[in-house]
Amino acid sequence: MISVIVPIYKVEKYLRRCVDSILNQSYTNFELLLIDAGSPDSCPQICDDYAHQDERVRVFHKPNGGLSDARNYGLDRMKGDYVTFIDSDDYVGSDYLKILLDLIEVYNVPASAVAHVCIFNNETAFVTSADTRCTIPNAEIMKAMAEGRIIFSAWGKLMRRELFAEARFPVGYLFEDNLLMPYILCGCEAIACSASQQYYWLKRPDSIMGTVSEKRCSIGKRESTVCLISPVKSILRP
Repeated sequence: MISVIVPIYKVEKYLRRCVDSILNQSYTNFELLLIDAGSPDSCPQICDDYAHQDERVRVFHKPNGGLSDARNYGLDRMKGDYVTFIDSDDYVGSDYLKILLDLIEVYNVPASAVAHVCIFNNETAFVTSADTRCTIPNAEIMKAMAEGRIIFSAWGKLMRRELFAEARFPVGYLFEDNLLMPYILCGCEAIACSASQQYYWLKRPDSIMGTVSEKRCSIGKRESTVCLISPVKSILRP
């Protein structure tokens, strides 16, 4: 079974589209963990409504601790053999789970990835459903990430739960994917990828990416080194 983890905070405008895209997957053996991180809008009620409509939906209400904290909360409660993360303002194609799982099973690898589409101002670039596939061996994974062939984000991927046995997202930092994903993926002997654009990434001005402040990110200053290095110790579970 696949566990789909969706952290939720102040996304009432986008949440139904996200959840509907997951529940309408062609592959149906999954559980959907909706992690409401203290959202002050209608998101908690929306989550509860879905839980009453579909037994695959599990809802958790918790205080807001940030994106990493919500993802970790889901990891600690998932029941599946595989995990994928989907941001609550994004959505996925109908074959998202099917292709990701098929890649893992066919190539016998611990992780897989699909291509994504960037949506900006409600406009999308050309979308291809061509399921062109390849594998990237361990020795080339970091190079592939540096070249953009594998993106640093946690979303758009399916990973065996064992990869997170001793690791969690560092809490309290922006771009936490950049810290954990290289550690997770470089622990794989190989990764299987598909060119099929099954993940729809919404770029909005009020998101974390759109509201990064110099104080929080400290790019180009000494603090940037601290932001990138100090969380490494917290990635490994005690």
